[in-house]
Amino acid sequence: MSKKESYWFSHDSDAANNPRLVALIDKYGFEGYGRWWRLLERLRSCDGYRYDTGTAFAWAVLGKDLMLTAAEAEAFVQDCIDYFGVLQYDGQYLWSDSLLDRMEFWEKKREVLRERGRKGGEKSG
Repeated sequence: MSKKESYWFSHDSDAANNPRLVALIDKYGFEGYGRWWRLLERLRSCDGYRYDTGTAFAWAVLGKDLMLTAAEAEAFVQDCIDYFGVLQYDGQYLWSDSLLDRMEFWEKKREVLRERGRKGGEKSG
């Protein structure tokens, strides 16, 4: 990721009405909802938008992000995978299909804009 690029990502303005997130809020309150968004921010900053849990201190880092212990962070993430169904996990990498879809759309749009800019530069040069 270039220095100029921000770690921006789109999200639904009514995400709190998603039944899965309603269940998350019901269990964890708005504190958990905030943790959910912080987790997505972490995923957004990772290569390929996937968090590698196989690295040393991966759960401790995630715990610090979420203001939880490593064990509490792992339990929260496990609920997001198994109970709420908002995350996917293959035993090493953690990701959100929704975030992957949104970032794929954004990357394609950015590439179209970059190409238009390149072509515009060629015409003016």
